[in-house]
Formats: sequence, C-alpha cells, structure tokens
Amino acid sequence: SVQDTSFLFTVRLSFYSVNAAHVVPWFHFMIDGEAWDLPEEFENNTLPHKSGDPREAKAPGLGHIQFTCVSPMREWKLAYKGILRSMKTGERRDVEAEFTLYMNPHNVFRYQIHWDELTAARSMAGKEWNQRFWTNIRNQNQERYCSQAKRGTGYIQFEGAEKRELGPLDGSRDHNFGIRNWRFIHTYIWFPPVKFAEPIILDGVKYSYFTGAMTEYGSSFDNMVVGGLMSEDGKCASWSGATPMRDIATEWYDSTSERYVPVGDKTLAHGIFDWELAVLHSKYILEIHQERGSKHGLWQHYFMLADGMYM
Repeated sequence: SVQDTSFLFTVRLSFYSVNAAHVVPWFHFMIDGEAWDLPEEFENNTLPHKSGDPREAKAPGLGHIQFTCVSPMREWKLAYKGILRSMKTGERRDVEAEFTLYMNPHNVFRYQIHWDELTAARSMAGKEWNQRFWTNIRNQNQERYCSQAKRGTGYIQFEGAEKRELGPLDGSRDHNFGIRNWRFIHTYIWFPPVKFAEPIILDGVKYSYFTGAMTEYGSSFDNMVVGGLMSEDGKCASWSGATPMRDIATEWYDSTSERYVPVGDKTLAHGIFDWELAVLHSKYILEIHQERGSKHGLWQHYFMLADGMYM
C-alpha cells in the first residue's frame, strides 16, 4: 500500500522443488487504475535456481527480478527490468522499476513467539497426540515473521516515457526463516501486514498494523488462529480468537452448496466479508469489514489453499 493511492504493488520470490530449483516470481503493480503483471509464460521460462545464486528470477527474453538484502531486517532493494503486460488490454511494454524498503526492526511479528499460547493449545487439543503428531509439528518448519516498513522509495519507467518517482511508500514484508513445508497446510486465510490509516489505541498502546492467519494444518492444528496487532516499538496484542473459517469461507466446507469449491481450487470468490477478531485474551473484539477485489496477483492470495501449491 502507499500514501499515494494511485499506485500499489506486490513482489515475491518463492523457491521450491528439488534443491529449491523452481522459482515462482510475482511482480505486479497498479498505477493510475491500470494493472500490470509479468507475462503469463514468465514462470515457465525462469532459469532454475542454484545454491549460491542471488535472490532472483531470470527469464531470458522476458525479464529479471532481483531482491538485494542491504541490511538484514532493515533494508531491502527490489528491482525489475523487462516486459510487463497490461491486465486490461494485454499490451506488452518494457519497464524498469526499483524500490527500496526501510524496515523497522522493532515492530516484527514472530509467529512462534507472539501467538496466544492458550489459543494455540486449543487448536491442538482436537488432534490425537501420538508420535506422528509430534513428528509432524517438528517437520512443518513454520518459523515465520512479518514486519511493516517505516519508509519506502521507488520509481517506475516505461520505455519511451519519463521516469516516475513514487513515494513516500508504505510497505511490508512476510517471510519464513528457512524452508516452509506447504504439504501440511490444508486451508489458509492469510493477511500480510495491513497498516491502519490511524493507529488503533488499546489500553494506551498505539497499534499501527495487524497481520496473521487462520490455518488448518491437517495433521496438527484445527482452525489455528495466529496473528496480532503491532505497535511501532514492538508491543503486540495477540489474536486470541476469530470468526471460524467455516463461517468466513462456507463454500470450502459445504459440499451441498452451489458455491462449494473442491480441494485444489479453494480461492475465495470476490466479494464482501464481515468477520470478528478477538485480541488480548478476548478483552477486545474488532469488527472487520473487508472488500475483496478481482486482481489475482494482488488480492486472491490473501485467501488461498496451499496443499503444496498456490492457487
């Protein structure tokens, strides 16, 4: 998100398969109401990643995305040079873009530290605690964190046009320490860091953003609720409950519904979602009203099924 609402972008690199050789790239932005995305054939033409390579996706003849860590947990540069296509008209244009995110090292939400312990325990209680259960928990590798940028700068330049400076930008980062094993995740409602226009004040603390997920781990957690409101200095109001996924995404569960979505296609339909979120051991209840748009590269991934594959 940005303070100038005429511009919005999302960028991601994911590495999976044997030796993390397959690269899944995202580079999408919307400017002046028009959405631009990578060519559809970009991923299939991306060169395999090898150990020691830079954090990049390089598709010969199409483009090159590169992430550069200037300072861990503090500063990142994101760059793209290549072809993008208009999501509206299909037009293809050469584009050069670069962004720098300056992260706040204090307002970091760490999933295995900041979750609400009682809420986590309840989600585990419905499973049979046998050797396989504990082995699966160990193998899930969900050491994840989210953080909100304190400042961002950047530019975009279409071929034949003037360079357009962008900013100040609001941004965020969602990352996993090490390998994330998607095979354990069944259904997944995820919110990357969402900045409030004005801080929410609870018990005298100013919370600037929230992040989290509601997840079904088929082998270990039932409707796992993990998330929190974060202040700029690192105070956290952990999620202690939320409207169940069965109520938010009924089409995932009701096989008799006309809107039933089978496994493998569980991206929620566009529309309006109203749900509630409890924080600080359910001392406060937040009412959430969300309107979900139609752009797959920007919004559909807030609601997705994993099963080892992004939808």
